[in-house]
Amino acid sequence: MISIDCLAKALKGKLYLKEDKILSSLEFDSREVKKDSAFFTFNGIHTNGNNYIEDAIQNGAALIVTNTLPQTIHDDVSYFVSDENIRELYALSSSLFFNNVQSKLKIIGVTGTDGKTTTTDFLYQLLNSFGHKTAMISTVYIDDGSGKKYSTTRQSTPEAFFLHSFLYQAYSNNCEYVVMETTSHALSNEYCRVKGISFTSSIYTTVSSEHLEFHKSLENYYDAKANLAHNTLYNVVIYNDSPILDKINRIAKHKVVELTKPEITDERIDSTSFYVDGIKYSIPLFGSYNVYNAFEAAILVSRLLKLPKEVVLSKLKNLEAPKGRFNTYSYKNKFVIIDFAHTPDSFEKLFSSFRKVFPNKEITAVFGAAGDRDKSKRKGLGKVASTYASNIILTEEDPRSENVLDISLDIIEGIPEERRKKIHIYTEDQREAAIKLALTISAPDGVIFLLGKGHERSISYKKNTRNYLEEDALLNILKENV
Repeated sequence: MISIDCLAKALKGKLYLKEDKILSSLEFDSREVKKDSAFFTFNGIHTNGNNYIEDAIQNGAALIVTNTLPQTIHDDVSYFVSDENIRELYALSSSLFFNNVQSKLKIIGVTGTDGKTTTTDFLYQLLNSFGHKTAMISTVYIDDGSGKKYSTTRQSTPEAFFLHSFLYQAYSNNCEYVVMETTSHALSNEYCRVKGISFTSSIYTTVSSEHLEFHKSLENYYDAKANLAHNTLYNVVIYNDSPILDKINRIAKHKVVELTKPEITDERIDSTSFYVDGIKYSIPLFGSYNVYNAFEAAILVSRLLKLPKEVVLSKLKNLEAPKGRFNTYSYKNKFVIIDFAHTPDSFEKLFSSFRKVFPNKEITAVFGAAGDRDKSKRKGLGKVASTYASNIILTEEDPRSENVLDISLDIIEGIPEERRKKIHIYTEDQREAAIKLALTISAPDGVIFLLGKGHERSISYKKNTRNYLEEDALLNILKENV
């Protein structure tokens, strides 16, 4: 905890102090404010936090942090006015509230377009396997040292106060390392969720194009990703074919650990083998992309723990895949695969790897694209899927304010005319109906890919959200068809 006066002295701005109090929490949602909270007026996409100052005060706020002093001043409330980004002040204040506990932990950041969650999980598994108590926060899981469980937040990298509360618990639970999935939003200068955190080491997984609805350009997206390298103290692990390698080299210089992707040998549905320095290793998972994620994790762990890389690489045979990442199910003679792949690049990696193992199996792909998000990737999804799939069923992902059919038509635009004549394309608004259709139309010995939802536990619409887990939906449908 921290007092209003102490907090203000650490930040840039002017304090209008009515009464110095110990703050009970830091909030940006007026509905979460309680007695003696500080309320930070975030600028949102659709609204402005200044519109909720009165609500926050009614709920007990003792301090308002804002860019502009409001017209109505309450005698029993303090105000801190600053020209700085309020989100950045929130991140720095959150660190202060929890006594800068992040400085006592070895924090590893993992960023990229695809593979963040898997690589984060691999690091967590490896470090714990060598006896180093490790916490983790990712899209799928969270472990503050008290045990691994599903994350209840849809943000891969949560807002700063939650994040620093988590770090405080990890430290209290005697964790040595924390592995953190770090998104481009969290790293951006607009959102600043990890501002003030010094990362011991970092990993860059594959980087392509994503979230341009927020970043506006690919260069801005790359710049946000590069902020992780700016804030990394030692090792910055990245492959030598990364499109942002030159940028990261300019920033991190001698800290960069530049890797060449290992040579893949055998790819099977339940394992993949590869060579490093003439020695053969394997992971009990499908796909070269999983090997690349695991290899980055292993090399970083070998450097952190000062172990021969052969020792760490030999541990990869014990890895487990996170939920929603190439989880396989059998139905009669068919395979059904649930995977979180939701970008053109991840589609390409997934389908091309599968085609190497099963060159003749007919593929049915069920997917959509998120509404109110990066529209530039939709054509790419259609183009890649149509290269490999004989049947494409377009359905809801998280349509939000958009119409599912309109999103589907955007995807279809990316399918070349000659492929449209050779494959079957269906649209089905409801995801469960799309799965049923896939089971009906797919070849007797074919494979069905259910893509884009993976581990997620809901579908978002314009005015509501409904509970949905792909695995539950699939198993319920399979029961009906027995």
